[in-house]
Amino acid sequence: MIFERLIERARTADLPEDAIAALPGIAEALRPTLDEPMAELADALASRAPDDAIAHVKAADLEGRFGVNTARQAYLLLSLSQIEAMQARHRVGGIAAEITYATASDLGIWVRHFQVQLQMVGLTIGILDWSQRYLRGDLVRLGALQFDLRPFGGPIAVYRRGSELSVVWQERGDADLVDASTGLRTGEPFTAQVGDVRVLDPESLVLDMHIPAGTRLGLREFAHAICDARAFFAQRHPEMKAVAACGEAWLLDPQMETLLPKNEGLHALRRSCLLFPSNLTEDKTLRRLFGPDITRAMLPHLPREMMTSLHRAVVDLLAQPGAHLSARGGVVLWPEHDAVLAHLDDALEG
Repeated sequence: MIFERLIERARTADLPEDAIAALPGIAEALRPTLDEPMAELADALASRAPDDAIAHVKAADLEGRFGVNTARQAYLLLSLSQIEAMQARHRVGGIAAEITYATASDLGIWVRHFQVQLQMVGLTIGILDWSQRYLRGDLVRLGALQFDLRPFGGPIAVYRRGSELSVVWQERGDADLVDASTGLRTGEPFTAQVGDVRVLDPESLVLDMHIPAGTRLGLREFAHAICDARAFFAQRHPEMKAVAACGEAWLLDPQMETLLPKNEGLHALRRSCLLFPSNLTEDKTLRRLFGPDITRAMLPHLPREMMTSLHRAVVDLLAQPGAHLSARGGVVLWPEHDAVLAHLDDALEG
Protein backbone atom coordinates (compact mmCIF):
# COMPACT_ATOMS: atom_id res chain seq x y z
CA MET A 1 0.00 0.00 0.00
CA ILE A 2 0.95 3.63 -0.31
CA PHE A 3 1.99 3.92 3.35
CA GLU A 4 4.56 1.12 3.13
CA ARG A 5 8.28 1.45 2.34
CA LEU A 6 8.12 5.18 2.97
CA ILE A 7 11.57 5.49 4.50
CA GLU A 8 13.30 3.68 1.64
CA ARG A 9 11.49 5.80 -0.94
CA ALA A 10 12.23 8.99 0.97
CA ARG A 11 15.96 8.22 1.06
CA THR A 12 15.96 7.56 -2.68
CA ALA A 13 14.34 10.99 -3.13
CA ASP A 14 16.96 12.58 -0.83
CA LEU A 15 14.48 13.96 1.68
CA PRO A 16 16.15 15.64 4.69
CA GLU A 17 16.54 13.49 7.79
CA ASP A 18 14.04 15.43 9.88
CA ALA A 19 11.41 15.02 7.15
CA ILE A 20 12.15 11.29 6.91
CA ALA A 21 11.76 11.00 10.67
CA ALA A 22 8.37 12.71 10.44
CA LEU A 23 6.99 10.44 7.70
CA PRO A 24 5.78 7.52 9.87
CA GLY A 25 3.79 9.91 12.05
CA ILE A 26 2.34 11.63 8.98
CA ALA A 27 1.38 8.28 7.48
CA GLU A 28 -0.30 7.10 10.69
CA ALA A 29 -2.24 10.34 10.96
CA LEU A 30 -3.47 10.07 7.38
CA ARG A 31 -4.21 6.35 7.37
CA PRO A 32 -7.63 6.30 9.13
CA THR A 33 -9.33 8.73 6.76
CA LEU A 34 -7.17 8.66 3.63
CA ASP A 35 -6.14 5.02 3.19
CA GLU A 36 -8.78 4.23 0.58
CA PRO A 37 -8.70 7.51 -1.42
CA MET A 38 -4.89 7.56 -1.36
CA ALA A 39 -4.71 4.03 -2.77
CA GLU A 40 -7.09 4.98 -5.55
CA LEU A 41 -5.17 8.19 -6.37
CA ALA A 42 -1.83 6.34 -6.32
CA ASP A 43 -3.26 3.83 -8.78
CA ALA A 44 -4.37 6.70 -11.04
CA LEU A 45 -0.88 8.21 -10.93
CA ALA A 46 0.62 4.85 -11.83
CA SER A 47 -1.73 3.90 -14.65
CA ARG A 48 -3.36 6.94 -16.25
CA ALA A 49 -1.73 9.44 -18.60
CA PRO A 50 0.04 12.04 -16.41
CA ASP A 51 -2.24 14.98 -17.24
CA ASP A 52 -5.34 12.83 -16.72
CA ALA A 53 -3.95 11.46 -13.45
CA ILE A 54 -3.26 14.94 -12.04
CA ALA A 55 -6.72 16.10 -13.11
CA HIS A 56 -8.10 13.12 -11.18
CA VAL A 57 -6.10 14.09 -8.07
CA LYS A 58 -7.34 17.67 -8.32
CA ALA A 59 -10.93 16.47 -8.73
CA ALA A 60 -10.60 14.54 -5.45
CA ASP A 61 -10.37 17.97 -3.72
CA LEU A 62 -8.18 16.80 -0.84
CA GLU A 63 -7.61 20.40 0.26
CA GLY A 64 -11.32 21.12 0.48
CA ARG A 65 -12.14 17.83 2.20
CA PHE A 66 -9.24 17.51 4.64
CA GLY A 67 -7.51 20.89 4.80
CA VAL A 68 -4.53 22.36 2.96
CA ASN A 69 -1.79 20.98 5.23
CA THR A 70 -3.19 17.44 5.26
CA ALA A 71 -3.55 17.55 1.48
CA ARG A 72 0.05 18.69 1.09
CA GLN A 73 1.24 15.81 3.23
CA ALA A 74 -0.83 13.48 1.05
CA TYR A 75 0.71 14.92 -2.13
CA LEU A 76 4.17 14.10 -0.78
CA LEU A 77 3.19 10.50 -0.04
CA LEU A 78 1.62 10.19 -3.49
CA SER A 79 4.81 11.39 -5.15
CA LEU A 80 6.90 8.95 -3.09
CA SER A 81 4.58 6.10 -4.13
CA GLN A 82 5.92 6.51 -7.68
CA ILE A 83 9.61 6.11 -6.85
CA GLU A 84 9.94 2.36 -7.49
CA ALA A 85 8.21 2.63 -10.87
CA MET A 86 10.58 5.42 -11.88
CA GLN A 87 13.59 3.34 -10.80
CA ALA A 88 12.32 0.34 -12.78
CA ARG A 89 11.75 2.48 -15.86
CA HIS A 90 15.29 3.84 -15.63
CA ARG A 91 16.77 0.35 -15.22
CA VAL A 92 14.94 -0.91 -18.30
CA GLY A 93 16.14 2.16 -20.19
CA GLY A 94 19.74 1.61 -19.16
CA ILE A 95 19.94 4.87 -17.22
CA ALA A 96 22.74 4.90 -14.66
CA ALA A 97 21.69 4.69 -11.02
CA GLU A 98 23.40 7.97 -10.16
CA ILE A 99 21.23 9.77 -12.74
CA THR A 100 18.14 8.11 -11.26
CA TYR A 101 19.01 9.30 -7.77
CA ALA A 102 19.92 12.79 -8.97
CA THR A 103 16.59 13.00 -10.80
CA ALA A 104 14.54 11.72 -7.85
CA SER A 105 16.30 14.17 -5.52
CA ASP A 106 14.13 16.95 -6.94
CA LEU A 107 11.50 15.80 -4.43
CA GLY A 108 13.99 16.33 -1.60
CA ILE A 109 14.81 19.80 -2.93
CA TRP A 110 11.15 20.81 -2.85
CA VAL A 111 10.53 19.28 0.58
CA ARG A 112 13.40 21.40 1.94
CA HIS A 113 12.07 24.43 0.07
CA PHE A 114 8.62 24.11 1.62
CA GLN A 115 9.98 23.32 5.07
CA VAL A 116 11.52 26.79 5.03
CA GLN A 117 8.52 28.50 3.49
CA LEU A 118 5.66 26.64 5.17
CA GLN A 119 7.26 25.11 8.28
CA MET A 120 5.79 21.71 7.39
CA VAL A 121 6.68 18.51 5.59
CA GLY A 122 4.75 18.25 2.36
CA LEU A 123 4.39 19.25 -1.29
CA THR A 124 1.93 21.39 -3.22
CA ILE A 125 -0.33 20.03 -5.93
CA GLY A 126 1.73 22.09 -8.37
CA ILE A 127 4.90 20.19 -7.46
CA LEU A 128 3.10 16.83 -7.60
CA ASP A 129 2.04 17.87 -11.11
CA TRP A 130 5.58 18.97 -12.03
CA SER A 131 7.11 15.77 -10.63
CA GLN A 132 5.28 13.71 -13.25
CA ARG A 133 7.80 15.04 -15.78
CA TYR A 134 10.44 12.81 -14.19
CA LEU A 135 8.42 10.24 -12.20
CA ARG A 136 6.40 9.27 -15.27
CA GLY A 137 8.26 10.95 -18.13
CA ASP A 138 11.66 11.36 -19.65
CA LEU A 139 12.99 14.39 -17.79
CA VAL A 140 16.28 13.65 -16.02
CA ARG A 141 18.81 15.61 -14.01
CA LEU A 142 22.26 15.79 -15.57
CA GLY A 143 24.77 17.87 -13.67
CA ALA A 144 23.23 21.12 -12.45
CA LEU A 145 20.15 21.06 -14.69
CA GLN A 146 17.11 18.98 -15.62
CA PHE A 147 16.48 18.10 -19.27
CA ASP A 148 13.85 16.58 -21.52
CA LEU A 149 13.88 16.05 -25.28
CA ARG A 150 10.82 17.55 -26.92
CA PRO A 151 9.60 19.94 -29.65
CA PHE A 152 10.44 23.53 -28.79
CA GLY A 153 6.88 24.85 -29.09
CA GLY A 154 8.03 28.37 -28.26
CA PRO A 155 6.78 31.67 -29.67
CA ILE A 156 9.95 32.48 -31.65
CA ALA A 157 12.08 31.42 -34.57
CA VAL A 158 15.80 32.00 -34.93
CA TYR A 159 17.49 32.80 -38.24
CA ARG A 160 21.22 32.63 -38.94
CA ARG A 161 23.11 34.60 -41.55
CA GLY A 162 26.81 33.91 -41.23
CA SER A 163 27.67 34.73 -37.62
CA GLU A 164 24.56 36.87 -37.10
CA LEU A 165 21.46 35.53 -35.38
CA SER A 166 17.98 37.05 -35.51
CA VAL A 167 15.39 36.15 -32.90
CA VAL A 168 11.91 36.62 -34.35
CA TRP A 169 8.61 36.75 -32.49
CA GLN A 170 5.85 35.05 -34.51
CA GLU A 171 2.22 35.81 -33.82
CA ARG A 172 -0.85 35.49 -36.06
CA GLY A 173 1.22 35.76 -39.23
CA ASP A 174 3.21 38.78 -38.04
CA ALA A 175 6.93 38.64 -37.30
CA ASP A 176 9.02 41.18 -35.45
CA LEU A 177 12.51 41.15 -34.02
CA VAL A 178 13.35 40.41 -30.40
CA ASP A 179 16.34 42.04 -28.74
CA ALA A 180 18.17 38.85 -27.76
CA SER A 181 20.12 40.64 -25.00
CA THR A 182 17.00 41.81 -23.15
CA GLY A 183 14.35 39.35 -24.35
CA LEU A 184 12.02 42.20 -25.33
CA ARG A 185 10.17 42.61 -28.61
CA THR A 186 11.42 45.61 -30.56
CA GLY A 187 8.39 46.14 -32.79
CA GLU A 188 10.72 46.11 -35.79
CA PRO A 189 9.27 43.86 -38.51
CA PHE A 190 11.36 40.99 -39.83
CA THR A 191 11.35 39.52 -43.32
CA ALA A 192 13.73 36.68 -44.13
CA GLN A 193 16.24 37.53 -46.84
CA VAL A 194 18.28 35.40 -49.23
CA GLY A 195 21.00 33.80 -47.15
CA ASP A 196 18.92 33.64 -43.94
CA VAL A 197 18.67 30.08 -42.61
CA ARG A 198 16.00 29.26 -40.06
CA VAL A 199 17.79 27.24 -37.37
CA LEU A 200 15.02 27.09 -34.75
CA ASP A 201 11.24 27.14 -34.96
CA PRO A 202 8.38 25.81 -32.79
CA GLU A 203 8.65 22.33 -34.36
CA SER A 204 12.40 21.98 -33.78
CA LEU A 205 13.56 19.33 -31.33
CA VAL A 206 15.32 20.86 -28.33
CA LEU A 207 16.65 19.90 -24.94
CA ASP A 208 14.06 21.51 -22.69
CA MET A 209 16.03 22.59 -19.61
CA HIS A 210 14.99 23.52 -16.07
CA ILE A 211 16.90 24.93 -13.12
CA PRO A 212 16.19 22.99 -9.90
CA ALA A 213 15.05 25.12 -6.97
CA GLY A 214 17.89 26.59 -4.96
CA THR A 215 20.59 25.74 -7.51
CA ARG A 216 23.55 28.11 -7.55
CA LEU A 217 24.49 28.11 -11.19
CA GLY A 218 27.37 29.61 -13.14
CA LEU A 219 28.37 29.52 -16.78
CA ARG A 220 30.68 26.52 -16.40
CA GLU A 221 28.06 24.35 -14.64
CA PHE A 222 25.46 25.48 -17.17
CA ALA A 223 27.61 24.71 -20.23
CA HIS A 224 28.83 21.33 -18.98
CA ALA A 225 25.31 20.22 -17.98
CA ILE A 226 24.17 20.96 -21.54
CA CYS A 227 27.17 19.04 -22.85
CA ASP A 228 26.21 16.02 -20.72
CA ALA A 229 22.60 16.27 -21.89
CA ARG A 230 23.58 16.41 -25.55
CA ALA A 231 25.56 13.18 -25.12
CA PHE A 232 22.87 11.48 -23.02
CA PHE A 233 19.97 12.08 -25.40
CA ALA A 234 22.07 11.48 -28.53
CA GLN A 235 22.87 8.01 -27.19
CA ARG A 236 19.28 7.25 -26.15
CA HIS A 237 17.54 8.76 -29.18
CA PRO A 238 20.07 8.98 -32.04
CA GLU A 239 17.26 9.40 -34.55
CA MET A 240 15.92 12.52 -32.74
CA LYS A 241 18.41 15.32 -33.24
CA ALA A 242 18.03 18.35 -30.98
CA VAL A 243 19.30 21.68 -32.32
CA ALA A 244 19.43 23.72 -29.11
CA ALA A 245 18.86 23.84 -25.38
CA CYS A 246 15.95 26.04 -24.33
CA GLY A 247 14.27 26.98 -21.08
CA GLU A 248 12.35 29.68 -19.22
CA ALA A 249 13.29 31.00 -15.79
CA TRP A 250 12.91 34.00 -13.52
CA LEU A 251 16.71 33.90 -13.11
CA LEU A 252 17.04 34.96 -16.77
CA ASP A 253 15.28 38.27 -16.06
CA PRO A 254 17.92 40.96 -16.87
CA GLN A 255 16.87 42.73 -13.67
CA MET A 256 18.71 39.99 -11.77
CA GLU A 257 21.92 41.83 -12.61
CA THR A 258 20.73 44.58 -10.26
CA LEU A 259 19.05 42.32 -7.72
CA LEU A 260 21.99 39.87 -7.55
CA PRO A 261 24.95 42.12 -8.45
CA LYS A 262 27.62 39.75 -7.12
CA ASN A 263 26.43 36.67 -9.00
CA GLU A 264 28.66 37.12 -12.05
CA GLY A 265 28.34 33.45 -12.94
CA LEU A 266 24.57 33.80 -13.35
CA HIS A 267 24.95 36.95 -15.43
CA ALA A 268 27.53 35.29 -17.68
CA LEU A 269 25.10 32.39 -18.12
CA ARG A 270 22.31 34.75 -19.10
CA ARG A 271 24.54 36.59 -21.56
CA SER A 272 25.34 33.26 -23.25
CA CYS A 273 21.65 32.80 -24.14
CA LEU A 274 19.43 34.32 -26.78
CA LEU A 275 16.64 35.74 -24.63
CA PHE A 276 12.96 35.93 -25.56
CA PRO A 277 9.68 36.80 -23.76
CA SER A 278 8.46 34.13 -21.36
CA ASN A 279 4.97 32.94 -20.47
CA LEU A 280 6.00 32.51 -16.81
CA THR A 281 3.96 34.99 -14.81
CA GLU A 282 5.14 37.28 -12.04
CA ASP A 283 2.72 35.50 -9.69
CA LYS A 284 4.45 32.18 -10.36
CA THR A 285 7.86 33.72 -9.69
CA LEU A 286 6.65 35.21 -6.42
CA ARG A 287 5.21 31.88 -5.29
CA ARG A 288 8.53 30.22 -6.08
CA LEU A 289 10.50 32.86 -4.13
CA PHE A 290 8.23 33.51 -1.17
CA GLY A 291 5.87 30.55 -0.86
CA PRO A 292 2.92 28.92 -2.63
CA ASP A 293 0.32 31.05 -0.83
CA ILE A 294 1.98 34.46 -1.31
CA THR A 295 0.62 37.19 -3.58
CA ARG A 296 2.19 40.50 -4.56
CA ALA A 297 -0.23 42.40 -2.30
CA MET A 298 1.14 40.50 0.70
CA LEU A 299 4.82 41.38 0.11
CA PRO A 300 4.93 44.68 2.06
CA HIS A 301 3.52 42.89 5.12
CA LEU A 302 6.03 40.01 5.24
CA PRO A 303 8.65 40.17 8.04
CA ARG A 304 11.86 41.51 6.47
CA GLU A 305 14.04 40.00 9.18
CA MET A 306 13.12 36.55 7.83
CA MET A 307 14.12 37.44 4.25
CA THR A 308 17.28 36.90 2.28
CA SER A 309 18.94 39.84 0.53
CA LEU A 310 17.30 38.70 -2.72
CA HIS A 311 13.86 38.65 -1.12
CA ARG A 312 14.33 42.16 0.28
CA ALA A 313 15.56 43.41 -3.11
CA VAL A 314 12.49 41.94 -4.85
CA VAL A 315 10.14 43.48 -2.29
CA ASP A 316 11.81 46.88 -2.71
CA LEU A 317 11.71 46.61 -6.50
CA LEU A 318 8.01 45.75 -6.58
CA ALA A 319 7.20 48.63 -4.21
CA GLN A 320 8.09 50.97 -7.09
CA PRO A 321 5.17 52.02 -9.33
CA GLY A 322 5.14 50.13 -12.61
CA ALA A 323 7.85 47.68 -11.59
CA HIS A 324 7.44 43.99 -12.46
CA LEU A 325 9.42 40.79 -12.40
CA SER A 326 9.63 39.40 -15.89
CA ALA A 327 10.97 35.90 -16.52
CA ARG A 328 12.69 35.22 -19.82
CA GLY A 329 13.17 32.31 -22.12
CA GLY A 330 16.69 31.43 -23.16
CA VAL A 331 18.04 29.56 -26.20
CA VAL A 332 21.53 28.16 -26.70
CA LEU A 333 22.19 26.83 -30.21
CA TRP A 334 24.88 24.17 -30.65
CA PRO A 335 27.49 26.30 -32.49
CA GLU A 336 27.26 28.94 -29.76
CA HIS A 337 27.37 26.28 -27.05
CA ASP A 338 30.50 24.79 -28.61
CA ALA A 339 32.07 28.24 -28.63
CA VAL A 340 31.29 28.72 -24.93
CA LEU A 341 32.85 25.35 -24.09
CA ALA A 342 35.98 26.21 -26.08
CA HIS A 343 36.25 29.56 -24.30
CA LEU A 344 35.88 27.89 -20.89
CA ASP A 345 38.52 25.30 -21.77
CA ASP A 346 40.92 28.03 -22.97
CA ALA A 347 40.36 29.98 -19.75
CA LEU A 348 41.02 26.86 -17.69
CA GLU A 349 44.25 26.14 -19.55
CA GLY A 350 45.34 29.76 -19.21
